[in-house]
Amino acid sequence: MLYDLTKLKTFIVVVKEKSFSKASMKLGISQPAITQQIKYLESYFNTKVIVRKKSGIGLTKEGEKILNIALKLEKNLYSYRKEIAHNICYEEPIEIVCSRVVEKFILPRIFPRLTKEVYANLSYYAANSLQAIKDLQDPHKENVRIALVESPIFKENIIYREWLEDEIILASTKPLPRIIKVENLFSCEWVNLTLGDKEFVAIRSYLKKLEIDIDKLKVAMQFETYEQIKEFLLQDSSKNKNYMAFLPYLHIKEELQNKKIYYAKVRGLNLKRKIYLAILKQERNDSIIESIGDFLIFDTKMRLY
Repeated sequence: MLYDLTKLKTFIVVVKEKSFSKASMKLGISQPAITQQIKYLESYFNTKVIVRKKSGIGLTKEGEKILNIALKLEKNLYSYRKEIAHNICYEEPIEIVCSRVVEKFILPRIFPRLTKEVYANLSYYAANSLQAIKDLQDPHKENVRIALVESPIFKENIIYREWLEDEIILASTKPLPRIIKVENLFSCEWVNLTLGDKEFVAIRSYLKKLEIDIDKLKVAMQFETYEQIKEFLLQDSSKNKNYMAFLPYLHIKEELQNKKIYYAKVRGLNLKRKIYLAILKQERNDSIIESIGDFLIFDTKMRLY
């Protein structure tokens, strides 16, 4: 009998993500390990379960049957998750250090359910990505067990798992056409184009692909945080100049809806960024940390843009 439910869980994630590499990022294990687990399932059931296609992966007829069994097992385990978690003899406080976007816009929406269904003695606080990873590694901050960050800082003892995807949009103080051309980017004044190497590495990469010389854009102001940029845009929205800045959608969602700030899409420019869950490698097999991580990654259903 197949008692190792980890392999069935991996199988489910591969099917849902339609990709070995995406499943690897969600589960925080290597792609070769994913492949090995699928091969084990195929060896155990003595049949092919997955076929690779140009569009991703597909299931054989036998694979579809095994998936249905795996989903039923998963459903039953989820129904007993709360009871299982409450019987694990662990009562120590656990802290989650997270980015300000996560602290302000995401965790408040899911935290009540997380503490009710998975682990009650949880709290969280905000820090930038670099500080969050430092706190996670700091032996003096033993209660910090999970970090939720936009900019992964790769260390040998850190495991990263993909969580959510956020969108960075082009915000402005004046109305713009819904889609603007690249040449229009040079007619406005910019705010904080170079905020933080980590935050804007993707933006610089995209601008380079569009053959946009950043040095030729007129940068009027520099700030240290997204919140400061937003406040500047709000203060200057009634003036004649049109300022532009790249900002996470969640930071200005309310202002966009109230038409205090405007946005446009740049033809050929599609800016998305991942939000990651990070833990120490030594925590990989901790039942509570795994349960919290799985809840956040697989039970958090929300669009961020």
